[in-house]
Amino acid sequence: MSGEIAMAISTLSAAQTIANGLVATRDQALVLTVKTDLLQKLHEVQQTLFALQIQNQELLQRNRELEQTNLELQQRITAMDEYELIPLIGGVSVLAAKPGNGGSHRPPYFCYACQQQGKKSPLHFEPPEFGDSSFHSFLRCQIEPRHSIAMPGSTTPEDLRF
Repeated sequence: MSGEIAMAISTLSAAQTIANGLVATRDQALVLTVKTDLLQKLHEVQQTLFALQIQNQELLQRNRELEQTNLELQQRITAMDEYELIPLIGGVSVLAAKPGNGGSHRPPYFCYACQQQGKKSPLHFEPPEFGDSSFHSFLRCQIEPRHSIAMPGSTTPEDLRF
């Protein structure tokens, strides 16, 4: 009987070893599953972080562009403080430098449309074609000839203080 007891104990010991091995294998599989899940989540977090870094760089670039635009606009506003829109004759208005010491406005006159675009373009006087006062005389922009101001043909440069 003691042989049978020893055999039963040996069988139980072998079964316990097998059970421990199965538990260890199951635990390793669980650890691997958890580890895989954690690595997958870490990868997702890294991808999100990378996307956020790209977005951040784009926002920083956009911010730099907006700051540059703002600086240019501030410079244009400051430059416009040196000029004012004045009426000349017949409802014609031009941009002229503010006179110093209470004097009157004098040429050069500047194209208001170009000034709004950040350009400084003097206007030049063009007498009527063929010297005929029945045609218009013009103040023409030197940058954009389409920016012209038609005036009565009898207008002379002296009328405009040229």
